Amino acid sequence: MKSKKTIVLAGLVVILVAAMSLTAGGDKVAKLAKMKADLNLSDQQVSQIDAKITQLQPLGERVYALKDELKALQAASTPDQKAISAKESELMAAKKEYTEKWNAALKSVLSAEQWAKYEQMQSSYKKSVEAKRN
Repeated sequence: MKSKKTIVLAGLVVILVAAMSLTAGGDKVAKLAKMKADLNLSDQQVSQIDAKITQLQPLGERVYALKDELKALQAASTPDQKAISAKESELMAAKKEYTEKWNAALKSVLSAEQWAKYEQMQSSYKKSVEAKRN
């Protein structure tokens, strides 16, 4: 049986990936358009979410930088397990902070009905990711 910490971590990662995909740039316009359609967002809500994404971008970039640093530590010819563990903890804390801020930002813009639908969409996404892992 998976530990509670592993399950929580997996959930955070799924939410984080979805949220960070918006802040990482890429095809932000298309992703916002999909959110608009899926959640029936008004133009004002889309503008507010876009502003929140911009505010969260530095934190999202920090998470990606920490991921790269962790990969470099793991790929070293003589990996320092203490440094790897410390970097993993730092990355987990940054992911958690990002997820909490993203959820708070999104919840401040969405109606209760939209938020419920967003949570349902995230739950479905988590299940599909978990199914692919197994």
